[in-house]
Amino acid sequence: MLGVLLGSLFFIATEPSSNTPKLGERDDVQVETLNFQSHTVLLLYGTMEKPLTPALISQKIEGIMKLGKSRYKMYAIPIETPGTKIIGYGVKISQDGSVEVNIQRVVADGIINITKIHENLKKWAKEPFQRAPDIKAERPIGTPHGYEVKAIKSDGTETMLAQGTSEPYWRNFGAVKDEVFYPPYGDIYAKAYYWGLWNDNDPNREYFMVAGDQYGTGAYYRSDPGYELKNEWGYSNYLPYRNYKGSVYHKWKLETSLLPNLEEVEPGTPLDGPATYQLSIGYGGVSLPLVVAVPSYGMYTAVDQGGARVKWGLNFDMYSNSGKYSFQTRVASVGSVSESALRDGRWHSIVEIDYEVTFANPLHISDSGTAHVGWVWMIKVG
Repeated sequence: MLGVLLGSLFFIATEPSSNTPKLGERDDVQVETLNFQSHTVLLLYGTMEKPLTPALISQKIEGIMKLGKSRYKMYAIPIETPGTKIIGYGVKISQDGSVEVNIQRVVADGIINITKIHENLKKWAKEPFQRAPDIKAERPIGTPHGYEVKAIKSDGTETMLAQGTSEPYWRNFGAVKDEVFYPPYGDIYAKAYYWGLWNDNDPNREYFMVAGDQYGTGAYYRSDPGYELKNEWGYSNYLPYRNYKGSVYHKWKLETSLLPNLEEVEPGTPLDGPATYQLSIGYGGVSLPLVVAVPSYGMYTAVDQGGARVKWGLNFDMYSNSGKYSFQTRVASVGSVSESALRDGRWHSIVEIDYEVTFANPLHISDSGTAHVGWVWMIKVG
């Protein structure tokens, strides 16, 4: 895509009234909007009796996004996963339009302190917005014959960049994190950063990346098994289940009208563990590092190019440290969509992220439970 500068957002904030019930005490959904110096936050609080739904979240988020002046608007909508309820959702919107999303889930029949989860979500809302820096190419690249590279300023005016060369870079759009507390088996956490390739030399395609931060870390797919939570931290509502197997999916073919393609995948081959690998991923001459941890027994990659999707499978030795204790890794992919189809002024589903881990009893594998998280990254241009 050609260079586009995000404009500032117009924020509206409402303070909760003095008679607002305490967090976690109501049996219906609460909505709260907070305004801070660096960002605005929309918080949604659900309960076990009245959990949040993707439809409700979309309605509230897209409503506040209408007030924004940024050309690119974005957020993540959680996927409803088996056996869990969404009881918290927050989105931070910075003045340049980038976002941070926080999704909180619990097991449907578990004994969970909902008030504590809501309090932690509000604490997160007050933390400063931290956007990862843009990643530039090592050298400028040429533009196609007959094309000019322009940038759109925040006031809507255009400025010409040098004809014949452009300096592509990955623009950081923000991060999404999702977690579920799943006693007695274990908990899982996922966080991914989203990037858009700007000032590239392809006038027909828009390139996006799901990866880590500028250091190759920051993002994670993590599992905390019941074995650790019970034996190391003394949580009585967990039992000594262990990491058994896991999967991470990146699915880019959500809207066929966007003509989506899967461009790059890392890791792209099976990796043996336990080990840590230093990789990189990118497109158009601009790449980010990627630090990948692999458990005993290992990680494999399954790519469906026609379906524009990839699966990374994790196989654990349940008697190893990676089976008994916290384990986290990272994966990344690049996808592209039609630029003209994307820029129609409507919301579009770009990529779906799914993460699941099965915790099992090593003596009886059938005695197991599987925790899931997942979301869809949404973008609107214009």
